[in-house]
Amino acid sequence: MINPLLLSVLSFLLSGAGVVLIYNDLLILPPKYYMFIMFGLIIVFFVLRRTFATNKKADRLMVLSQSILAANMLISLINSQWKLTNLISTVTMTKIATVILVIIAIYLNFIYMRAEQSYKKKRGNQRIKEEPKEGFVEQLRGKKNTDKNEIMLTLGKSAENE
Repeated sequence: MINPLLLSVLSFLLSGAGVVLIYNDLLILPPKYYMFIMFGLIIVFFVLRRTFATNKKADRLMVLSQSILAANMLISLINSQWKLTNLISTVTMTKIATVILVIIAIYLNFIYMRAEQSYKKKRGNQRIKEEPKEGFVEQLRGKKNTDKNEIMLTLGKSAENE
């Protein structure tokens, strides 16, 4: 049986092969084919993910491969719609678009992974975090207000100084 990690690796290889084929101008599919491939892989991935345990590496690799497939779709759209052949030829524009869009896709994935890590670092275990220690001034105020022969009843806490 195929698992999500294997599907993610195959999807990544497929998207990488698509980039190489487009860059070398060997096979450029219409944009709707790339869209169908993307949606088909996403549906199969989520069906497999529900049956298997969650794997963060498989999820990240699948997001990367889907963003590269989206770049392939945009490159194919640029290739089919390019009309300024007097300025830049279609093949040259396809190569420029391939390089730029793949770099942007990889960079956006890197930003996503960094944002996810920093969010987990900031938000993780907030419920069981220890209270911050009292400063020196607060400790002196607390000692000054208490007297050994006096009983204090606190009905609520206030931020104001009394």
